[in-house]
Amino acid sequence: MNKLISLLLLTSLLLASCNNDRKKTVKFFTNYQEGIQVAAKKNQPILLIFAAYASPTGKTEGLLYAPELKTVLEQYVCILLMTDDRKLSENGQTQGEVNTELQKSYGHNFQPCFLKLTPDLQPIGAPGGYMKSEKELLVFLETKD
Repeated sequence: MNKLISLLLLTSLLLASCNNDRKKTVKFFTNYQEGIQVAAKKNQPILLIFAAYASPTGKTEGLLYAPELKTVLEQYVCILLMTDDRKLSENGQTQGEVNTELQKSYGHNFQPCFLKLTPDLQPIGAPGGYMKSEKELLVFLETKD
């Protein structure tokens, strides 16, 4: 019995470790202001992603951490904002409400929503929505107009 428990604990630790390593592939800012400041400083385009924890598709995070996207994602300053984040912001609204208002200011209200922006926040091409595969996201990211 003790061996079984030890094996289960070891397996859990290994799986958690693999998942954490996967998430270390690309930095995703969760603070909009911080992300745009870094983009301006580096003169690097922005990938602004509005997503939801409760998304019925549930694939957005998995796509973003796919190893085959690492090289192209590193060309962007990536900002990931959750529109259903329940944490309270400084103004008393939930962070999700703040993120939703920000998304609407870009003229969109769907999740996931992928926006490519210049460092001075001008749109690069059309927004992207739900994507079924890493390949589909890669094509979107590599399209410059």
